[in-house]
Order: sequence, then C-alpha cells, then structure tokens
Amino acid sequence: MAQQTLIIGNGPCAGAIICDLKAAGAGVILAVGGEDLSWCPHTADDHLEILAPAGIVGCRGSVGNFEVILMRSGDRISRAVDSIIVALEPIRTAEFSLYGLSESKGVCSLSRLLHVLEGAQGHPHRTRTPDLQPVEPALSDCRHAVFLTGLAGESNPLVAEETMAAALTLQQGFGVQTYVLTGNLKVADDGLESLCRDTKTAGTVYVKFQQSRPDMGQTDDGRAWLTFDDELAGQRFRLSPDLLVVDEVIRPAPGLKDLARILGIDSDEAGFVQSDNVHRSVVSTNRRGIFAAGASRALQSITARGLDGANAALAVHELRDTGGRPGDGAPKIRAGHCIRCLTCYRVCPHRAIQLNGRPEVMPEACEGCGICVAECPREAMTLDGQGRSALAVQATADLAAPAGESFVPKMVAFCCRRSAAAAAEQAACFEPELPKGLRVVEIPCAGGLSQDHILAAFKHRADGVLVLACHDGNCHSERGNRYARRRTEQIADLLGRIGFESDRLRYHSLAANMGHEFAETTRQFERRLLELGPSRLTSC
Repeated sequence: MAQQTLIIGNGPCAGAIICDLKAAGAGVILAVGGEDLSWCPHTADDHLEILAPAGIVGCRGSVGNFEVILMRSGDRISRAVDSIIVALEPIRTAEFSLYGLSESKGVCSLSRLLHVLEGAQGHPHRTRTPDLQPVEPALSDCRHAVFLTGLAGESNPLVAEETMAAALTLQQGFGVQTYVLTGNLKVADDGLESLCRDTKTAGTVYVKFQQSRPDMGQTDDGRAWLTFDDELAGQRFRLSPDLLVVDEVIRPAPGLKDLARILGIDSDEAGFVQSDNVHRSVVSTNRRGIFAAGASRALQSITARGLDGANAALAVHELRDTGGRPGDGAPKIRAGHCIRCLTCYRVCPHRAIQLNGRPEVMPEACEGCGICVAECPREAMTLDGQGRSALAVQATADLAAPAGESFVPKMVAFCCRRSAAAAAEQAACFEPELPKGLRVVEIPCAGGLSQDHILAAFKHRADGVLVLACHDGNCHSERGNRYARRRTEQIADLLGRIGFESDRLRYHSLAANMGHEFAETTRQFERRLLELGPSRLTSC
C-alpha cells in the first residue's frame, strides 16, 4: 500500500483530519483549490505535502493503490495514495431576496453576525465565511434582535444550531432581547434540544409559524420591521428590532459534483458526496478507500462535523490495519466468454472493474454484490456461491410438500443479506406462524439475482418466488434494489405472456427490523398461491 492519504479539503474538518493522521505518523497530501491556508493547522514537512492551488483531474486504481492526477499552476502531476478523504467546506448564501430584504446595519446574515461575535468575544460556533461584506451590525446599540430560520422551508440543523448559539450569546453576553421566528426548527441532532432549552431559559422568545408567515420590510434607514399574527395567542404583533438576522442556505462546494464524477463516488440529491445510506458507516462512500467527511457529505450539526474528522482518520487507520484486503469475494471473468460489451464496467456500483484492454476485476475494491454477474449478457462472470446451480440447490432443498397434507405452496424468498434476511430471522423468532412451505435464501444483494436464479427456483418445484430487497435509497450497492425490481417485473411480464400466472413472482422492499412485515408479506403471498394452486412451471 502507498501509505499516504490525499485530503481534498479547505476548512476546520480537513484540518482536524490532518492533525489526527500526523499524530499517528501517517503521510498526508493536502490538495486545496485556492491559496488560502489560514485554516490549516500545519505547514508542509516530511509528513505533509501541500498542493495549492491544485485541482483533481483524474483518478485510477483502487483502495491501497490509487493514482490521482492533479493540475497545479498549469503542470500535470500525479500522486500514489492508499486512501482519499473529501472534506470541502460548503457555500453559504443568505436568503435576503427570499424575504424582500437587503443587507444593512439593521439587517445582516447569520455568518456576518457570527463573524462579529467572534471578534467581540470569541464565538464557539463560528464557521468559515470567506466572502464577508463590509456592512457590520453594531452590537453596542442593539437592544432587540430577531432571527429568521426555517420560515420558507425545512430548517438546517447546522443553521439552527448557529442561530440558537448566537441568540444565547446575545442574551447572556450583551443583554440583547432575542426572538427566533421559525417554521420547523430542526433540533433532533445531538445537543440541539438542550441548546434550545438553554436559550429559552436565558429569555429568548420563540414564535412558531405553521399556517402563515410574517410580513416584513425595511425603513429608509435600513432597519427592519415585522408584523405577524401569533397563532397561539391569537393576537397581532409588530416588531421593530435593532437587528434582524437572516438565515442561510447551505450548498455544496463549487466543483464538488465534478470531483465526485472524477472519483467515481455517489452524491445525494442536493449534490453532496455520499448518499444518505443506512448501510454504510458514516464516512464511507460507494468506493472502498474513498471517504467523505464533514459538510462534504451532508448538512450536519457542528458537533457531528467535528466527529467526522476523527471518524475519517480512524477509517484510514482501519484500512491500513486490514491491508486493503478484499471483503466478500470477487467475481471472475471466464476467458473466451467476455465480448467486451462493458456492461460490468457500467453497472458496478463500487467501481471495481477497470479497463486494461479488456475488463478486469479489482478484488480489493469489490464488495461481492454480484450485480455484474447478474447483468452480464454472456454469462461470462461467475461468483463463488452465487451461480445458478448453487442458489437453485439452496432454494429447492426440502421443498417437498409435507406428507399426508393437502396442497402446501412451496415458496422461495430470495432475501438481501443486509435487510430482508435479517427481517426473516426476526420473524422466525417472534412471529407465531410462518408459511410451512417457505424457504429463505440469503443473497449478498438483491441486485445480484439473475433471471436464471428465479427461473431455476420455479423449475425445481417452487410454486412462487419472492424477491425481497432494501428500501429505495438504502441499498448498500446503491442501485441493487432497482436492478432487482426491474428484473422481477420483466420476468413476471414474461411469465404472463407465455400463459403462466405472473402473480407467482413478487417483489417487495423491507428493512432489517421489519420482521412482522416479513411474516405478513409471506402469509399474503401464501394465500394467493393457495388460490392459484400448484405451479405448472416445474415442467419447463
């Protein structure tokens, strides 16, 4: 392994990771898009190489042996690293236009207030704000301050925390009466509910809006005014605060989408790297050895962002302890069968297929999901334990109807290891009755289930087949459940076209804790199979 970590970052979270890795004697390469390094806690030395300004233009290889191509001052350079951490700070934009306001001495953004508080007495919740405007709110003359947060949409936990922390500082440190006008204040993250209570104890007044929004505007001297109906008191109020603080929207860092494409990692709907996936550890991405930390991966509270730095450094240490060894096994490509259609290269969610004249599997990068095996049109790929014959044996063993009984539907449930299989175990422990003819077959990922697997189960005496996968957005392989759903629908349609009952094949999504739902799904399926009778597909 290269024993160096590339950090692509530009703020406190990246700085914390550098400190942790250097303390352990690890080599670090820092790539920064700009020249501002005021946030960086270290200067270049034998354990830290700083490339600034530099941009990532290419990435090859896999965990333990990435080759990253960078452009620096017009020169193309490359570095070999064993791991990569993305820790870029987001962009914050004040919502002045949303409220019909403009910045003045009486109206400022949350970032501007935090900057002023830091200069006045040090603010524990300050975030980096690179582009501050020259307008400074005057706290010495301020007696009343109003904060707007989450009025136009869902509040952000980070903005909510900074809002409440600033309100508490004004109340306790400056004797300012503060008001927080909000629609839906997010206080679910660690410490936020306690912080909310502290502000109320200090005297902050919260006004919640559900059905309406306050009217607001500015006077000629720039001060704001607000009128609103208190939905609880049933009275109309008017506020003319000395300071109105406008909340902000947080967006991904510029170029983060392009960086994700170059590194081959997934993004969420907002454009932050690493989708919101319950089957991954907090800093993991879809690629082994590439991690996302801090605000690069999601909108988080300040406390959670601080922990991310430590989690990312720990993930690198664990990676080196294991030597980047393969996880669940990797498929093999059979010589003479591959026609280089590149299907495996396109569908692999973990970027474990590289092109070297022909497709090659990188075992250290593979998660063993089997999607490439199921999607290969030439059956050129094999995965130990997941071949057609192997799963058919598992699926059909002991499927004979109990002696002396009337028709008992023989059912095969192909269950994703990370979701439905765990739900099946839970159901077996706590549910009084599961179908007698049920056979559960655990598979690494529902996306690895091929047409041959399903038809083999029917051919070997199954009266019905269930494909049970993760919920949308929670597949460890990101899109494995989508492949499974599509394949199940296609085969069901095919069965209907050739005269067999398409109801004998069904797809459902389950989470690991849904044992009751697993039992109910299988019982409903059994009732339908009793109506249909024995399958005629066993003779195919």
